[in-house]
Amino acid sequence: MAEINVEKKQKKPVWPWIIAILLIGGLIWLFTGVDNDEEYETAETEYTQPAEESQTQPITEATNPITSFIAFVNENNGDVSLSHNYTQDGLQHLAEAMAYLNDQH
Repeated sequence: MAEINVEKKQKKPVWPWIIAILLIGGLIWLFTGVDNDEEYETAETEYTQPAEESQTQPITEATNPITSFIAFVNENNGDVSLSHNYTQDGLQHLAEAMAYLNDQH
């Protein structure tokens, strides 16, 4: 009979492909991420409870945090912006309104 030579396939390692994909991804991130020159301001203010004397003063329509939040939402007719400052302002208004509601109950 004829002799059949069976040889194992030589497996090539996968890790060079993984490194190549990571390098290409890093280069894409570098070139697209560096071009974004939008400046962000960090919020370093913390919400503090109003002083005891300010709680005794009546809250008018202009100083009510809930109406301030609603006015902020209605300001752009529901159009949401993806900017950091818009989100920061919205969350600040929401936090003040929630703290006001919490103080009322």
